[in-house]
Amino acid sequence: MHTILARRAFTLIELLVVVSIIALLIGILLPALGRARHEGRRVVSLSNLHQNMLYMNYYSADHGDRFYSPFSTVDFPYTGADDRCSVWEPSSRHTLFWDYGSGLQSNQGTETFAYHWLSHLLYSDDPDTSRYASGFAPGDRAMLNFMRELTSGNAQHDLTWIFPVSYWYPPVFWQDWKHFANAGPTRTIGNPFYIRPNRTTDVEYTDNKVLLFERKDFYTKPRTGKDPQWNTPEAAPCVGLVDNSARSVRMIDVIAATSPTGELEPPPQYLRQPAGLWNPPAGELQYFFEFTGAPGDSTFEFDIVPPKPAYFFATRKGLKGRDLP
Repeated sequence: MHTILARRAFTLIELLVVVSIIALLIGILLPALGRARHEGRRVVSLSNLHQNMLYMNYYSADHGDRFYSPFSTVDFPYTGADDRCSVWEPSSRHTLFWDYGSGLQSNQGTETFAYHWLSHLLYSDDPDTSRYASGFAPGDRAMLNFMRELTSGNAQHDLTWIFPVSYWYPPVFWQDWKHFANAGPTRTIGNPFYIRPNRTTDVEYTDNKVLLFERKDFYTKPRTGKDPQWNTPEAAPCVGLVDNSARSVRMIDVIAATSPTGELEPPPQYLRQPAGLWNPPAGELQYFFEFTGAPGDSTFEFDIVPPKPAYFFATRKGLKGRDLP
């Protein structure tokens, strides 16, 4: 006598339950994976900051404890250019230079050097290269696209080109504090350069003074889908400090701790107010972020209208003030 075994199968309801459970698990897992990916990129960016600060330490050790600055404190008219705002291009040291302080290029002295500082620093040691991987934040899609799309002059392979980077170097480190202390929004008072060979010993709060900062928060995605600019309340950019530490900071905390009174010497519980606004003209950004045959400055989506306070970039009292709570 043969025994007939009944063959069971999943019912439709059981299948729907399993699919629902899988969908729920995926819904829980994907955001966690996204956060893990962003945190991994943040760790890489902090490592980049440490590496770049190490380069700067080498420079300071070789130059009398001074912060990196390629500018002259005086002008030598016989060179045919204002030496206070000109930096020679190492690939052709005696014929070409970058003018960081006149006309369309800048309305605030040498401040736009902050966008390209790493190329010039590397050139001081090796005239055959202008960029290292440490200059690009892993989440900086605009910069990576810029590198990929910039085909003019074989720029990807021509290491004599000076390139912008993801990490900016504030002008307070190569300019005199008087350039910021009483200045208006454009900081064009008197001599717009105020070049000064600042030293590390000039910094009073080494654990609160930002030496390098990401131009945007490449990890916190708001509802707009755009990377928040570093000087906006929703941003949490990575920063490197003078004491060689690196961390991410919440700009909403920085803004909340800033004195609303505008005093040059606010109460000690407040940060030093920013010296005016970060408000470069559109032409300046286009000049310093656009090369022939490359995408325009819109690739980088800077928010300059309305202009935002120049946190980190141009702080009152220069190196004497604090940047972080």
